[in-house]
Parts: sequence; C-alpha cells; structure tokens
Amino acid sequence: MVGVTVTNTGGRFGKHVVLVYVTAPRRPVSSPARELHGFAKVALAPGESTTVELTLDRRAFAYWDITRDDWTVPGAAGRQRP
Repeated sequence: MVGVTVTNTGGRFGKHVVLVYVTAPRRPVSSPARELHGFAKVALAPGESTTVELTLDRRAFAYWDITRDDWTVPGAAGRQRP
C-alpha cells in the first residue's frame, strides 16, 4: 500500500489527482523507466487535508515472460505468479 497526505493550501475549493508510478527493477526485457499503476482524484475545501491510500498488487511489479507465457516478478522467490 502507498499512502500520501494531500492538503489544499489555497483559498478555493480544489481537486487533485494523485498518481503512483512504479520504477521497474532490473528486468530481462525492455520496459519503460516508470509506469503508472495507480491514481485517485480528491476534492478538498480550502485548508482541508486527506490521506490517499492506493494498493499495488504483485502485478504492478511484474512483466510478461514470453518463455513462461506468464507474468513474472523479477527476483521473487521461485518466480511466483502475481
């Protein structure tokens, strides 16, 4: 789980989108430097704060292994299925 506190420091009602990017560890395949794996939109009154929590499952850290024809998490013990 990833959590972050968001505060509206302005003087007006506002909305914000929290984005969670995952940077892949070393993989045997080419992959982007970072991938979007979660987001949430929050609406806050002036001065209001809230904690946004997003859950990332194993699939957020996996890649498609064409030799196994399955999702694989690098460095996972026994290369468990996400």
